Amino acid sequence: MWRYIKKKFKMKKSTKLIVGFLNLCPLLYFLLFMGIVVYFFMVSISQGVPTFSEDFLGISRKLIILHMLIMLEIFFMIIFYIFHLFRNEFVTNDQKLVWLVALILGSVLSMPVYWYLYIWEKTKTP
Repeated sequence: MWRYIKKKFKMKKSTKLIVGFLNLCPLLYFLLFMGIVVYFFMVSISQGVPTFSEDFLGISRKLIILHMLIMLEIFFMIIFYIFHLFRNEFVTNDQKLVWLVALILGSVLSMPVYWYLYIWEKTKTP
């Protein structure tokens, strides 16, 4: 099994761009979600009623589905990055442990950094 983990990832530029876009999806979703919540909160305050309207309840069902898809996408991206991390010869063994913890605990913030350093910009030679 370990011999399969040690194989290198070879990605085309288009694949790297798709992975980069998938990194941005959770951040874009967060901005969308916060924008919708703030909008409906401001509308409810302007009407003098401190409750959310029926429009928000209709949109919230769609947001829950989108939220579940984003969570699933983050889960699969973490798995992808862990496999890439252990196949990556540019990362030293000491750094691999740090990256592993960062990718698991701070996934949404650390995945774009890892993508830029080790997938998009591979300027170092092993």
